[in-house]
Amino acid sequence: MNHTWTYNLSFGAPTDPVEPRAGLSRNGHTVVAVFLGFILFFGFLNNLIVLILFCKFKTLRNPVNMLLLNISISDMLVCISGTTLSFASNIHGKWIGGEHGCRWYGFVNSCFGIVSLISLAVLSYERYSTLTLCNKRSDDYRKALLAVGGSWVYSLLWTVPPLLGWSSYGIEGAGTSCSVRWSSETAESTSYIICLFIFCLVIPVMVMMYCYGRLLYAVKQFYKCFRQLFHCQPPSSTDGEPTCHSKVTVIQLNQKTDGGKLCNNKPRPETDNKVTSLLHPEPGLEPAAKTVPPM
Repeated sequence: MNHTWTYNLSFGAPTDPVEPRAGLSRNGHTVVAVFLGFILFFGFLNNLIVLILFCKFKTLRNPVNMLLLNISISDMLVCISGTTLSFASNIHGKWIGGEHGCRWYGFVNSCFGIVSLISLAVLSYERYSTLTLCNKRSDDYRKALLAVGGSWVYSLLWTVPPLLGWSSYGIEGAGTSCSVRWSSETAESTSYIICLFIFCLVIPVMVMMYCYGRLLYAVKQFYKCFRQLFHCQPPSSTDGEPTCHSKVTVIQLNQKTDGGKLCNNKPRPETDNKVTSLLHPEPGLEPAAKTVPPM
């Protein structure tokens, strides 16, 4: 690693390629290495367990879990291809990957990170649409594969440009990891960072906030409908539990939201009477099992 490349990657602050970069002591690098070691070990182990479970149990291989599998794979790839380099660099107190290794590290970590974030956004929409939209099928593998492939294509669209000249990847932080040149003030880098921030962070996070917010609203509406159908009173001050005066069928509760309304029908009195008679039969009626004569 030559001195010129070290000067460029450190954003104008030349450093000795042998000595640790100023800003973090030897003990600081050791602490970071310990934390990265834990992340590397447990991150790889947990994601490996997820992959083994998916391979062993066929019941887990459904469209929704394919998104979870995609997240697990991308996280495992981060541990293998990214965290290992940063861990080794902190042990040595300086970046040891060279120029090409720095570009590789910045690219793969950005790519796999965006894949995980986009997959989480798609997963939140899938859960939202499954719970709140009518006639929503959850066994469409084609859409699941399209979502998984789309997350990788979308990530590549935003992580390849720095390799082609729109911004670049370089040393960051304590000099033991690489990422996009956040501190560069050129027009190319500034425009890329703004686009990356909007399309790879703000939009996915807003999608997740909207979907889970709507889910929370739907759950509250369902609980409100539940209390109405069961004639439940608010929780008392003594035991803190709601009081229900009658029973209704589960079918009445199994309604999809339509325009934000969960409670479209009130419980029918005849339904309450039938269910009540089934749950509390008259004393004169004996169960059928008791009226059968012994063999």
